[in-house]
Amino acid sequence: MSDNVLHAAPHGLLDRRRLLQLSAAGAAASLWPGVASAQAPEKPKQLTVRCWGGNWRNSLQTGVSEPFSKETGIQILHDTTHQNEMKTRVWTAIAQGRKPPVQVMWDIAEPAMESSLRGVTVDLADLPELANMSPVALPADVPGTPFVKMYTYVFVLLYRPSAFGGKAPESWSVLTDPRFKGRIGLGAPGNGEIAIAPIAGGGSAANFESSMEKGWEFLRKVKTNAPLVGKGEDISRWLQQGEVDLGVAILTDAVDMKKKGIDVSWAVPKEGSYYANDCMWVPKGSTPEETYWAKQYINFAMTEGPHKTWTNLLGLPGTRKGLSVPAEFKGDPAYPTTPEDFAKLFTIPSMVKVKNWGDWHTKYKEILGI
Repeated sequence: MSDNVLHAAPHGLLDRRRLLQLSAAGAAASLWPGVASAQAPEKPKQLTVRCWGGNWRNSLQTGVSEPFSKETGIQILHDTTHQNEMKTRVWTAIAQGRKPPVQVMWDIAEPAMESSLRGVTVDLADLPELANMSPVALPADVPGTPFVKMYTYVFVLLYRPSAFGGKAPESWSVLTDPRFKGRIGLGAPGNGEIAIAPIAGGGSAANFESSMEKGWEFLRKVKTNAPLVGKGEDISRWLQQGEVDLGVAILTDAVDMKKKGIDVSWAVPKEGSYYANDCMWVPKGSTPEETYWAKQYINFAMTEGPHKTWTNLLGLPGTRKGLSVPAEFKGDPAYPTTPEDFAKLFTIPSMVKVKNWGDWHTKYKEILGI
C-alpha cells in the first residue's frame, strides 16, 4: 500500500434528499468545461483514488491527478491496495453503513460490473464528457452508467530478441516448446494466461466456456516446461537478469520494461490475443460533496488533454473519440484503435467472465501448482 493512503473515518451513508440536491446542482454546473462555482458543492480537502503501483500510479498522477488538483485545489491521494481487497473493503463498509475507504475506484471492468450488480456504484450517466467517449467506454448489460472504461489493453507474448535471433515468435505454442523449459515467466493472477489458453489450445473465442478444457490442456503442457510464476515485477526482473526468454504481460508493462533497458520485445501471435478494459467508478457511501467531486475527477479523466496524456504514458489506446496513435505504436496490433485491429484480437463477454472467473482462477492455480 502507498505510504500516503488516507484511512477514512467511519461515516454515515448519503442522505437521499441532500444527494438529490447536489445531483441537481451538478447537472446544472458540470465542471468541465467551465463551472459556476456558486452552484457546485463545497470542495473536500482531499479525495482518495485506488490505483495500481509503479508506472500505473505515476501515469495517473501525471496525467490526471496533478492537473485535477491544480484546477480544483483538491488533493488526490493514491491507494495501491489490490483491487480485489479494496473491493471487499468497499462492499463491507457500505453494507455496514460506513464511509468507504476510497472515493474513486480505478478497477478492472469485470470486478466493477460485480460491484454494479451489487448496487454499490454511483451512476455516472450525467457526466458531460461521456458524449466524447467511444461506444466501448460504456458498459453493456447493466442499467445506467455505473463505470466508464478508460482504455483497452492487450496481453502480449513477451520475448527476449537475443534468444530468437531478433525474429518474433509466431505462435503461443512456443510456450510448450521444450527448448524453453525453465525459461518461461507466467503471472500468478493468470488474468491473461487464462483467457489466452483456450485459443492457444485450439478453442473458439466465440464460446469460451465450451473451449476451456482445451485451455486447461494447453496449460498442462506449459506446466511441463517448468515455468516460473510470479508477479509482473518478478517477470520483469527475470527478463532483466536473463533468467527467462518468454512471458505474458500487458502491453503497458512490456513498454515499461523496454524503457528500463531490458532486452525485451512483444508480439501478438497468429492465433490472436486477449484484450480487456480498465475503468473508473465511484462507490456509494461517501459524503455528498466527496461523491460530487469524485464524479468530477472521472469526468476530468475523460477530457481530451488529461485522457491523452494519461493513456499515452500508459502506452495504451484510450477510449475517447478522435485520439491519434503515437508514432511508436502505429501498425502494432497490440495497440488496437480500428475495427481491423480488433479483428485480430478477442475478448470475453463481461457476464461470462463475472460468472466463471473465480472457478477458472482456482483451476489455473491448481494446474500450475501455486
